[in-house]
Amino acid sequence: MELLPVVCLCLLTWSGTTFAAGETRGKIAGADSAIHTTIINATDGGVRLKCEVTNASPKPELEWKVKGGKVLRSDPPVVSEKDDKFNVTLFTTVTKTWTNHFQCLASQKKLGFLIEREIIVHEKMFKQESHFELILLVTAIVLILVLALLLLLALKTNRL
Repeated sequence: MELLPVVCLCLLTWSGTTFAAGETRGKIAGADSAIHTTIINATDGGVRLKCEVTNASPKPELEWKVKGGKVLRSDPPVVSEKDDKFNVTLFTTVTKTWTNHFQCLASQKKLGFLIEREIIVHEKMFKQESHFELILLVTAIVLILVLALLLLLALKTNRL
């Protein structure tokens, strides 16, 4: 079998609360099999990514990694089989890194195949932590305390 990788860098756009999901595709061993990486959504916990291999034989193993780095924690793979062809899906949630480049690796150890798909998550996809509410609350509490102290001082001064 011939391995035909297709390289595609997905540039993402950000527009208010709507964003375009990026997708990359490539071939893996097995008739009509392919590897797809997709951005599902952005949450407070990070950006949800999906890696999917369809119609592969034998069953591939999938894992998510930071490009050139550590393996990422993922959900358990979702596997279905029909006519000795496997569909495997693996989800992970990523947080901002210095490159925001992530890879899904699909391997078929019996055949000696390893293919990876890279996906780039634009930094605007990662929700910025906002401390505005906390700062506003602390400012209000301090203001109330200062006003209470001034009121107490005014009352004490009038009693003397």
